[in-house]
Amino acid sequence: MDWTKCPEKYRGGLQRYFEYHVETGSFLRAVLENDLLEAFGRWDGEDLDEFRGLLSFLYNEAPSRHAEGTGWGSPEKVRAWLRGLRDILEGATAERETTPTAPDRAPSASKETA
Repeated sequence: MDWTKCPEKYRGGLQRYFEYHVETGSFLRAVLENDLLEAFGRWDGEDLDEFRGLLSFLYNEAPSRHAEGTGWGSPEKVRAWLRGLRDILEGATAERETTPTAPDRAPSASKETA
C-alpha cells in the first residue's frame, strides 16, 4: 500500500491495523466494516476531503475488500483480521512451550586447594 495516499490523520491507525492487526478506533472500525452510516455518525466532521480521501485510499490502495483475508469490507472480515494477530501470537507461544530447551548447566565444582 502506498501510505502517502492515505490522509495523514488516519495513516497511523490504518497502518497499525493492516501491518500489525491492531484494533482501530470506532470511526475507522466502522469504515473498515463497510458501515458508512455508523462511520459518518462517528466522524468528527472536520474535513470532508479527508473523509473522501480515506474512502478513496481504501478503495484504491488496500487489498480488495471482496477477497478473503483482506481485513476490511465487512464486520466478519475485520474480526477475522484482528483474530489473526491473536492466532499468530498464540501459535508463537505454543511453539515456545513445545520447543525443547537446552538443559540448565550446573556450575562446575571448584577444587579447593590446601
